[in-house]
Amino acid sequence: MPRKFPFRMKNKCGLLDFKKKNFFYSNYGHPPQYIYHATKNEVRCLNSQTTLLGLTYQEEKIYQSEMPFERGDKILLFTDGILETVSRQSAVSINEKIEHFLRGSAHLSSYEFNQKLLEEMNAADRSLVKDDIFLLTIKIH
Repeated sequence: MPRKFPFRMKNKCGLLDFKKKNFFYSNYGHPPQYIYHATKNEVRCLNSQTTLLGLTYQEEKIYQSEMPFERGDKILLFTDGILETVSRQSAVSINEKIEHFLRGSAHLSSYEFNQKLLEEMNAADRSLVKDDIFLLTIKIH
């Protein structure tokens, strides 16, 4: 297994450092992403640190945060298309809905987790989707 696993997706990027057990991430102008800490049954938001990538205000700062992880944790990254289908459904906070889902479904495989999340968010009906939907679920083994 590699000691570091870098990734990049629309307006966010990250690095999983397995030696230090730390997740370094940047989120430019997108909704919060999530990490589920299995041993604590706790969900943490990985908030956006600034506006959209390329729209900096007079400073060329690189925004980066970090979050520790352990075996059994799950990281959920997604594009905003999934949230647009949820916002049409109910008054329940999108963040609350995702956090509740993470706590109740973190035991599933990544494939099952993603399928169930799409069903839960009503995103499986492609006729409702006007934007892209991309899910990346990382389970730490």
